[in-house]
Amino acid sequence: PGTIQTEHPHIIMTPGYVGGKPRIAGTRIAVWLVARNNLSGASIHEMMEDWPHVNQAQLFDALSYYYDHKEETDQLIYENSYEGSRKWMEAMLTPEQLAHVEFERVERVPLRERFPERFELANGT
Repeated sequence: PGTIQTEHPHIIMTPGYVGGKPRIAGTRIAVWLVARNNLSGASIHEMMEDWPHVNQAQLFDALSYYYDHKEETDQLIYENSYEGSRKWMEAMLTPEQLAHVEFERVERVPLRERFPERFELANGT
């Protein structure tokens, strides 16, 4: 099976890309990630700075998809959170394996700050 177009013009699902979960067409940016960033306080403009190849319409459509599919997207946000990842690992790993895993909370840092060299190259500077 190929790409599935959702009822939202900028949101697609493709087996093998982003786990087959809803994403912005032409990118690997999952709807759950856009929603999580927005729920955490990131504005559309801040996300556009992080993802300069994405426009406002795409991000608003991702948020619209989120609100139309809130329960399942909230589940994806949880599964990809610190707590969700930890619970999944605790369920899947033996106590001996789990003893070697270090869990770390990561604060949101804009991609422009984490990888300034990528943005310098993209801007031709």
